[in-house]
Amino acid sequence: MDYTIQHGTVIDGTGAARFAADVLIRDGRIADVAPHLPPVGAVIDAQDMIVCPGFIDMHTHSQLVVFTEPDLPMKAAQGITTELFGQDGMGTFPMVPEATTTWRTQLSGLDCNPPIDWDWQDAEQYLHRLPHASVNIATLVGHGNLRLCVMGMDDRPATDDEIHRMGLLLAQSLHMGAFGLSTGLIYPPCVYADIRELIYLNRIVAKHGGLFVTHMRNEADYIWSALDEVFDIARASDAHLHISHLKISGRNNWGQAQRLIQRIDAGRASGLKITADQYPYEAGSTMLSALLPTWAHAGGIDQLRSRLRDSVALAQMKTDMEHGIPGARNMVLEAGYDNIMVSYTGSDRHRGVEGARIADIAREWHMEPFDVVIRLLLEENFAVGMITFMIGEDDIQHILQAPWRAMGTDGLLGGRPHPRAYGSCPRILGHYARDLGLFTLEEAIRKMTSLPAEILHLTDRGVLQQGNAADVVVFHPETIRERSSYEDPRQYPEGMTHVFVNGQPVITAGRSTGVRPGHLLQHHG
Repeated sequence: MDYTIQHGTVIDGTGAARFAADVLIRDGRIADVAPHLPPVGAVIDAQDMIVCPGFIDMHTHSQLVVFTEPDLPMKAAQGITTELFGQDGMGTFPMVPEATTTWRTQLSGLDCNPPIDWDWQDAEQYLHRLPHASVNIATLVGHGNLRLCVMGMDDRPATDDEIHRMGLLLAQSLHMGAFGLSTGLIYPPCVYADIRELIYLNRIVAKHGGLFVTHMRNEADYIWSALDEVFDIARASDAHLHISHLKISGRNNWGQAQRLIQRIDAGRASGLKITADQYPYEAGSTMLSALLPTWAHAGGIDQLRSRLRDSVALAQMKTDMEHGIPGARNMVLEAGYDNIMVSYTGSDRHRGVEGARIADIAREWHMEPFDVVIRLLLEENFAVGMITFMIGEDDIQHILQAPWRAMGTDGLLGGRPHPRAYGSCPRILGHYARDLGLFTLEEAIRKMTSLPAEILHLTDRGVLQQGNAADVVVFHPETIRERSSYEDPRQYPEGMTHVFVNGQPVITAGRSTGVRPGHLLQHHG
């Protein structure tokens, strides 16, 4: 069906000034953008509204939930038309059958564990198994998956032969259309890799014109050495470095965002290809098991479960979590148990603690906070998510203004999720652009459209122009705002009226249509 969006104000995604124009959508493409187009097909009156390209979410955790909730209404309702799967080194492929149970449990606190058959082993099989979704889907290769397939969950550097075998799996996945490699250098088994392994793998990524996406080894006390490491990897491999959820964590580190931006600007000026994404909130969110020291995860879930029942190992864990290990990430010290909220439990047994802080649960259960963490992990079989309040507002605002900073919701979708899963785009458009005036609406939209499209080499998306795919958003600039909150996160935004994906409406009058026109996007290096 054809659609004519009339009387709107177009912001085309390039950063250029807005202009009055109509938009004609035909056969899934932008057929024309010009003033006073004759009405064709269904007509949408966009008087006093902004018409812009669909938003691209550079950091998502929908890769399993999409099987049971393919409408992904929390994303479509905020104007997101493309998602990038496979983040933090913990993707869905490649996979070996003997590791599937371990990996499902490993991911359950992050991506949930929906009741589906994991009957794929490579990128092509996973992509074939994906249901038709409301949004477009692109995906990365998980570094953790490469390690898992070749050397399990071993806490050691890879041998030359193992690195070579990982490289073969990586190249195969890139040939099948993956957009690059992701690693999560605080998560096992990625955390056990040395720089030699990461350089080798990213030389393959660079050869294919792909992206090196990294959750850095540290975002708090040791962020500068973590930044040096990923710069060295990018320099030695010539890969495009994309830093996930750029932030400064821990109250004692607040106020250093400008220094962080300057370091990245200097790296870019030296010739490195560096970009980043960010969510616009003061709290992070991940799986509760990330509080444990990385040595506790060595060998996989069964060995971790044994350590959580061993009094000697538990005593060492408690010391490491509450006092720290030099050079290691420590979210307990960054946030404190009173600022760590349970967001998701895999079963009904502890559903009542979703939304409660660890310190408050400890008082209710008459236990120490550390013991609450261990009990929840064991009794929920590790399917527990958390929200950690640890980022300063001034630092958020400084990073938001960086010209190379794209948007990523990092939206975990289980239980009582972080509000970023429902509100990231409208929060940037409403709170930060309109209300605080940190940047123009044109710049806010550029960093959610043409910038991520350029990063991913999506040549026909991200700009509202004739011939491009008709991923289109229509919203009220004066009323757009997020309604999701930490107390009540599953709320859709206000002011978002229409969202088109490949020329078909997935949101009309602010409501989901149930249409699933999303495409599987494949990278061709």
